[in-house]
Amino acid sequence: MQQHQQLIVRFRAIRGVLLRVMVLNLAVAGAKIAVGAATSTLSILADGFHSLLDSVSNVVGLVGITAAARPADEDHPYGHQKIETLTSLAIGGLVLFTAVEIGREAVHRIVHPGHPQVTALSIAVMAATMVVNTLVTTYEARQARRFGSDVLSADALQTRSDIFVSAGVLAALFFIHMGAPVLDPIVALAVTAAILYSAWTILQRATHVLSDKTSLPPEQVEAAALGVTGVQSVEKIRSRGPMEQLSVDLHIRVPPEITITEAHRITHEVRRAVEQSTGALDVIIHTEPGQKANT
Repeated sequence: MQQHQQLIVRFRAIRGVLLRVMVLNLAVAGAKIAVGAATSTLSILADGFHSLLDSVSNVVGLVGITAAARPADEDHPYGHQKIETLTSLAIGGLVLFTAVEIGREAVHRIVHPGHPQVTALSIAVMAATMVVNTLVTTYEARQARRFGSDVLSADALQTRSDIFVSAGVLAALFFIHMGAPVLDPIVALAVTAAILYSAWTILQRATHVLSDKTSLPPEQVEAAALGVTGVQSVEKIRSRGPMEQLSVDLHIRVPPEITITEAHRITHEVRRAVEQSTGALDVIIHTEPGQKANT
């Protein structure tokens, strides 16, 4: 029960971060879309809709966090925490979709060049939104580390991609002003590559968790277990999950002549040692008889 209460507090804190970030993302997207429409600047307008995807990812994150906060039940005895990772997978998909759309628009501009307007307002808005996005990304990444959240980490990378896009748009506006509009789509393609890298990072992290990739070096768990008096050997060490929701299971061997009570005590000490060494939330130990002591 106490562990679930801790998870509830964590999820509420993450939800608060997402709500604050969503408000800022909506403000940034609204400013870009309004200026892009007013100046007929397609690159700013596209960047505005890309920023709008940040708000969509915030909504997805809020839905995922709410579902993940549900306690364990009969159908989900291990809890619903993996829904958070599934949500980060969805955010990765949004980032990938954004990259494809921007890349496609860049190719279209190469084939059909446009002539957007460059104004002081458009430059000011792009510069200001870059500052806001930088602050949001820094704040969200710090909170992701604090709470060990896949959703906040993925969302921070999504917002960081907005900084690259805005930088590309600013560069494009400069080239247009200097009389070289052909460089506009080339910059957009470079931005697309940066966003694709962000998508790859998010999707890779999520798939590692969902595929139960080993989270810890077995030697770390073995050292913690062998530090308990009475443990003869450690076998079949496995670990999975993100560090904030880490699960570990292992087999230990104890002297066969000791009592069940003593074996039970040793097992509890090993669990405590592994939890302290790794930060694991769930440690499952199978205790087996080992070698008899020499007499």
